[in-house]
Amino acid sequence: MSKRKNNIIETSISLFNKKGYMNTSTRHIAQSMNISVGNLYYYFKNKEDILIEIFNHFIDEILYEVKKINFQEDTMFLFENLLINNYQIERKYAFLTIEINTIIMSNPNFRKIRQESLFLEIDLFKKLIKHQIKFGYFIKLAEEEINFLISNVWTIAVNSYTFWSLLDKNIEENLKNSIRNIYYFLKPYFTQKRLALKEPIKSQEELEFKLDDISALH
Repeated sequence: MSKRKNNIIETSISLFNKKGYMNTSTRHIAQSMNISVGNLYYYFKNKEDILIEIFNHFIDEILYEVKKINFQEDTMFLFENLLINNYQIERKYAFLTIEINTIIMSNPNFRKIRQESLFLEIDLFKKLIKHQIKFGYFIKLAEEEINFLISNVWTIAVNSYTFWSLLDKNIEENLKNSIRNIYYFLKPYFTQKRLALKEPIKSQEELEFKLDDISALH
């Protein structure tokens, strides 16, 4: 990606987070960069193209840890670290968490892309859960139960921020609570074998985030 194109992406993310995606125009982005709208259109034909590029980066970052798994090896997957990483990612792309439903409903092209990415996420997380069941880190579940587990986690991930934002205006705490929602939903599915293993997790201090001392939750 060219430096200018990357700068457009970074500027857009910043403006979308501050002003909201729906309230930001390509003119706002160009003005913030001190370039002409025509210059911006050389790289992206409209705001929707910028959104799609940003969303693709977002999904790549969200799925990065899961894609690294060797599904043939006996490896305990640290959902805690995934969730802490996802908190950091959702802070970076906060507008997607806050406005995703509105964007989907108002943008048919983005809705199609979100739908395609959802199928990818379902397939990947289904493999992950089956892998964790196979090696004894997750309780045994039937295929239908796995399907509904994934749909429930996705529903929590998409809607929990709205719940917390109705109770509090603190965006930071609401994002943290959304991550906690997922963790506390998943924890009952962990086996005793999984809960007994003390694997090091990433420093919450380094990530500027504590999940109520997640090591103590074990």
